[in-house]
Amino acid sequence: MTFKTSLVDIDKINSSIPRSTFSESDLEKLARLILELDGIVYPLVVKEIALESYELIEGYFQYFGAVKAFEINDNFEMIRAFILKDNEENLVKQQLDLLKLFSEKKGTQQVIISGDNSAVETRLNNLESRLNQVTINWEQKLTEEISKISTHINQISDNLPQKIEPLTAFNEFSLDKLVFVLSKANIQGIATKVEAIDKERKKAKFSSLNDIIERVKISQGKRKVRVITEKLMIKVIDTFSTIYFDI
Repeated sequence: MTFKTSLVDIDKINSSIPRSTFSESDLEKLARLILELDGIVYPLVVKEIALESYELIEGYFQYFGAVKAFEINDNFEMIRAFILKDNEENLVKQQLDLLKLFSEKKGTQQVIISGDNSAVETRLNNLESRLNQVTINWEQKLTEEISKISTHINQISDNLPQKIEPLTAFNEFSLDKLVFVLSKANIQGIATKVEAIDKERKKAKFSSLNDIIERVKISQGKRKVRVITEKLMIKVIDTFSTIYFDI
């Protein structure tokens, strides 16, 4: 029995493995080398399944390299291949299995007949892709957690009691809160003073602490006297430095 190669039309060969299995850059390199040599080093192994129609048995990488070569130069139409006969298929597969086993024992990641190193590359690419996706997922989770923590901190900050500027208090505090502040400052006659403050601020907001001192007055006989003197205002300011209010 003589086992010889023949030239086969590239477009008459069918592959069960898709082209996307291989790197296009590797196929491009192989195609250029095939065109320079005007042929492939390792012939394909095919089986005739119909008249001038062949199924690829071995040499997928070379085959797609030849397809790429044809795309580059349409004059390259044929490729050398072993065409299996029915009584040869089993023997050829046994030989291929033995060659693959020998290749693996030598620590090679490439099948001798096919010259195919794309399987390792594909696995590495898939692993890299999975690692990238894991990284992206963790980054998304971290971003979400940071956002949640930031929102929680802002909520806590918003609910914390805060110090209030005395001028703001005199302009905006309710009467009850004003009474509380003045009582903490040990100021006497609080009710009268708070009533006078409220009456004056309804006319116009106080522009400064000195404005409060000058404007807020009550009648004592024929005279108008200040409700909050400079000395009392200092006591009020000291009180504000020690008190926090919910806002």
